[in-house]
Formats: sequence, structure tokens, C-alpha cells
Amino acid sequence: MSDGNGSKFAPSEFLTALGAVTLNWAAVEAALDFTTAVMFHELRNDKMESEVPRSLEKKLKFIKQALQHEKLAKIEKPARAVISELLARKEDRHGLVHGAVLDADAESVTTLRVEYLAVRHKISSRRITIADVQNIEDRSHGLSQRATQLSIAVYNIARPADPIDYPLGDFSS
Repeated sequence: MSDGNGSKFAPSEFLTALGAVTLNWAAVEAALDFTTAVMFHELRNDKMESEVPRSLEKKLKFIKQALQHEKLAKIEKPARAVISELLARKEDRHGLVHGAVLDADAESVTTLRVEYLAVRHKISSRRITIADVQNIEDRSHGLSQRATQLSIAVYNIARPADPIDYPLGDFSS
């Protein structure tokens, strides 16, 4: 199948929006990785995980625990709002990124997805419009910005004794 712009899978607008969703969620995950790393090394107590969390659910659980630290009291409410939004939006991204395109036309695609439930699998299909994907992209962009703001706030509050060495390169020229 082709959308007239050389795509064999779906309309170019869909692929562009899907790519933007993927990049925005990569930014969300990077911000969460940074946040959990700072919290783990600077704010962790004996009641918290003994290993750095890697999955999204474990990162969010760890961040919720770390938010109980007295140093983070002033950002607890906005941080919990970011976590709530992440939990509300993660299925949008997951269903979109892990769905296989079965059919497409100029305005929408049909995806197939296998969900792993506790004791069985659920196979579902979903028709999603390009406008829907673009809305998910807009929301994921805002979420990536808020997750990055959270990571900066945590870093500024924790003030690691050994500042993180960023491989940023030379911007003086």
C-alpha cells in the first residue's frame, strides 16, 4: 500500500506524528532516568529500592517513594501531577507504538495489537486517525517538557556532591 508519498505502510503524516510521539517519549524516559538516578544516589533511604529502577512502572513507584523526602516537599504536588499524567498517557503511546498497521487510507490507519494479560492474551484492532496521533504527539511533547522540568528541579534540590559530568562538548565557538 502507498499513500502517494512513497510510504508502503501508512500516510506520511501518520508516520511523522508517530515518529514525534516516539521521540517525545524517549525524552520522557530520559528525564525519568535522570530523575531516578539523582534520587537514588542523593535522596534514597533504607525503605526504598536497593537497585536503580528500569521499567516505567518501577521508576514511577520509586519517584513516588522518593517524593516523601523532606527536601522534595515543595515539588511533591507538581511532581505527582506529572506522574498522574504519565500514567494516564502511557497507554496512548504503548498502543500506538506497539500496534502493527493492518490497513491505511489517507486519514487513518487500523492497527493490530496483542496485549499480555495475567493469564491470557487479548488481540485487538483499533482505527486511529492522523488527527488522533497528532493530538497524542502534542500531549506527549508537553509531557516531555514537564518531565524534564521535574528532573531539573530534583537535581537542583538534591545538589549532588559530585556534579554529573555532561558530555556536552564545547559551545564557545
